[in-house]
Amino acid sequence: MVRALLAAWLAAALAGCAAQRPRHAQAAHRGQGQTTQTTTTHARSRAHRPARPPAAAGHAAVNPAVAALLRRARHEERAGHANRSEAILERALHIQPRDALIWYRIARLRLAQHQPAQAESFAVKSAGLARADRTMAARAWALVAETRRAQGHARAAGLARARAAALREQP
Repeated sequence: MVRALLAAWLAAALAGCAAQRPRHAQAAHRGQGQTTQTTTTHARSRAHRPARPPAAAGHAAVNPAVAALLRRARHEERAGHANRSEAILERALHIQPRDALIWYRIARLRLAQHQPAQAESFAVKSAGLARADRTMAARAWALVAETRRAQGHARAAGLARARAAALREQP
């Protein structure tokens, strides 16, 4: 029951994220020369923020809340509290749904919970989001290989391993 609800919530969240346009895209869509209150306020607030290092390809911009959640999830996982870690990772995913690392961490957790089919799904999603980040994509494909091997799909696991190796070897 809980798994079904979680899967339904995740599907709805992904569908909603794909359908929404970022605010800057909405403002650009309204008109090229128009400036909205949201755009002006956003620009003003960004002017007073300290500069952040650019985000790695495949990862969303560094968000302090997400970074804290990822640390807490790691702590809970190491303490043996997989359910707590999963809930924390889901909160991070709600904040940054296009972050490949969060999807990867959930996939790893699901594999540890002996749910290789779900782990594979999350790992493939991570690999798709990390296309420009070869290191992250290679890690994700290696995890896909591990999940497929756990499901008894040796040939598919070999293909995923080869894809991970190819990503590691690219300059």
